[in-house]
Amino acid sequence: MTIKQFVHGTRQQLADSSALSLKTSHLYELIAAAFGYRSYAALQAEAIVLHQTPWPCQPDLALLEQRGRELALPQPQILSLLIGQHLQRAGVVSIQVEALGLTREDDWDDTWEDGWLDDEVEDDDANLQPSTSSTSSTSSTTSLDAAQALLAQLDAYHQPPIALQALQQLEAFAERGHPQVHWWLAQRLGDAETYIDNSDVPSGYWYRKQQEGMVLSGPELEFANGFAAMLEEQQRWLHHTLKAAQGGIVEARFALAEARLDSGIFDIDPATVSDPAAIAWLAMEHDNQQAAHHWLTQAAQRGDTQAMLALIEEYDRDNLYQSWVWLRLAQLLGNDFTQDDLRAIHEDGSLYDDDVGGPLYVTGREGIELPPLAPELASKAEEEAQRLFAQSASEAL
Repeated sequence: MTIKQFVHGTRQQLADSSALSLKTSHLYELIAAAFGYRSYAALQAEAIVLHQTPWPCQPDLALLEQRGRELALPQPQILSLLIGQHLQRAGVVSIQVEALGLTREDDWDDTWEDGWLDDEVEDDDANLQPSTSSTSSTSSTTSLDAAQALLAQLDAYHQPPIALQALQQLEAFAERGHPQVHWWLAQRLGDAETYIDNSDVPSGYWYRKQQEGMVLSGPELEFANGFAAMLEEQQRWLHHTLKAAQGGIVEARFALAEARLDSGIFDIDPATVSDPAAIAWLAMEHDNQQAAHHWLTQAAQRGDTQAMLALIEEYDRDNLYQSWVWLRLAQLLGNDFTQDDLRAIHEDGSLYDDDVGGPLYVTGREGIELPPLAPELASKAEEEAQRLFAQSASEAL
């Protein structure tokens, strides 16, 4: 049953049992009032509505009655009681998306990365119940309890129907102008590497044969159906990632560039980027040397000494003055690239152990030797390095 079906069924039951004839739009407004919202549009702007949940719904009967009077509905007091009973019996609950942690840009990766819980969550009915320490009868408290329980279900490896229902509601919520939720949904579906890896897998052969009209059965049909499901998931990832990128989510634009679907990440405002070095390395993979130089410079200016090393050895090697600036800045930050950094290793790359013995290999780099600058330029380079060091230190505070 969907919320739309619930509304239709409740409307019909009220008409049959209580002779109360309501417009569908009025019933939606009453549902919103039950959860403390002035309108159903206001509810949709902040929350999702789930039904057939094991969490007790605690509608605000006073607000229900008040909204009924505002809409000039018949018998508002009786109507509020009846609607409240229907909501409770159907396990309808409103959950604020913010309570799920999906609309906050600052901690949203934590919401995803901390997600996969132990398998016992999925079958543990105790996790479905709201906190027994909560005695408040307000809808906001119920919403917070339900949000915590729903997160556990969303994080379960084998997701129950209520989690799938919530995901459908969250997809609709994202479409109402919430790019952060689009990105959260995209991350659940995979990443750019998954998108690339799934573009041409062996089971695609049987899918293409099926599309050409071949009737399949047995393992071949399973391969074709599995590939079709993968394609659908791939398209959903792309849809949500594009929507998130269009909404200004930098990580989404980066993912599109990783999948070689869009190169706009290389042209964005550096002020919106927290890790310019990541974009620089991606530009190198794309053989975009101009973008790599630009983003390595951005990273170096923020104190990334490995970016400074790459600039000295490659991108600014023909600019002696700038190379000296990076060299001195790296030294101020504790990395002296004029010193050798060589290590003895085994064939497998592990550090060499004399007790183990065997062939010895040397890895690392020799110290950098730059030609000297003229005294005036050397002084200027030192001043610039000191300025960038002070800038980097202040940004780190």
